[in-house]
Amino acid sequence: MAWFFIIFFTSFTLTNLYLFRRVWQGLASAPKPLRIGIIAIMLASSLSYVAARALLSGIDSGLYTVVLWMGSMWFAFMHYSILFVLLGELLRLLLIKRIAEMKKTAGAYEKAKLKFTLVSLFFVLTTLAYGYYNAQNIKVRELDLEVSAPGAVLDSMRIVYFSDSHLTPVNDGTKAEKLAEAINGLNADVILAAGDIVDDQIHRLLSRNIDKPLKNFRSTYGTYVVNGNHEYIVGVEESDTFLRDAGFHVLRDSLVTIASSITVAGRDDSAISRFTSGSRKDVAELLSADTVGLPIVVLDHQPFNLSKTAEAGATIQLSGHTHHGQIWPFNYVTSLIYEVSWGYKKIGNLHTYVTSGVGTWGPPVRTGSDSEIVLIRLTFIK
Repeated sequence: MAWFFIIFFTSFTLTNLYLFRRVWQGLASAPKPLRIGIIAIMLASSLSYVAARALLSGIDSGLYTVVLWMGSMWFAFMHYSILFVLLGELLRLLLIKRIAEMKKTAGAYEKAKLKFTLVSLFFVLTTLAYGYYNAQNIKVRELDLEVSAPGAVLDSMRIVYFSDSHLTPVNDGTKAEKLAEAINGLNADVILAAGDIVDDQIHRLLSRNIDKPLKNFRSTYGTYVVNGNHEYIVGVEESDTFLRDAGFHVLRDSLVTIASSITVAGRDDSAISRFTSGSRKDVAELLSADTVGLPIVVLDHQPFNLSKTAEAGATIQLSGHTHHGQIWPFNYVTSLIYEVSWGYKKIGNLHTYVTSGVGTWGPPVRTGSDSEIVLIRLTFIK
């Protein structure tokens, strides 16, 4: 863990220094107050996330929220600003002869750099504005599945499924209210959630009443949830208590039969071994405890080893975690890392769906994927 922080802070610092240097150079011909003002805002924003998590960690106030929001947005701003800086470096190489001609006229090159810098800042800010709007706009995906279930009491079931809400003072009660409204409009028989529901200290969520919209989730048979890695990061026992108090049934390597029609197998997240002395059950071991013989829906936060779930006899696996990259072009990266970065795939007899998530991690911005919940219309073949 120590090496992770060393590498992160070193790369973060060097990237910011490079960015500041290029922006400062690009603003060389700008009025001095504008030049200093832009750099001052950038510097304050770049330090905000660390300030919120370290210096303000013991403070639960609006100041923490504002500073955390600024720091979170900075990561997206830094990402797209670096892309434009690299574009500028490429153009400088391609137009080297043109630049040499411009330098013969006093101030011409400096004006061109200023124009490119200001246009770049405009496009970066416009991209962030779109990404913020897109992150707040929850889309509903629909999936129709037919599964063999001769012993099921019901003929069909409406499952509303979501993951990765990452509730924080940034993804706050407003986001939770939008989530509750979207879910309650789908007339769910059961609600399933695949982890990373919370992403900050629980007392901060409670002080902002972020739990109240969760208590308004409506379904016939209740809401069932498993832990993700972020429940372990912020404290799994406190997270589980928060979720239970909000009306969720927390599944930790356990099975539950719902409406005598499906069995839900909730896997503990693989992060358990990094944050505790425990370990989770192998999927085959977990499913071997099933004695009902109904279709088995596996909730597993991270979509790894899908073939093992298929071999263990599961009918459906629902996962999240990937955010499908969240910020372009990281969606291409997650597509290389995961067998399924987003969407539906059938592996053997196993139906899998990996959601891009309903919330955001880090910046409240989505440019590479959408915020979504999933309506699964399950038909039982008897």
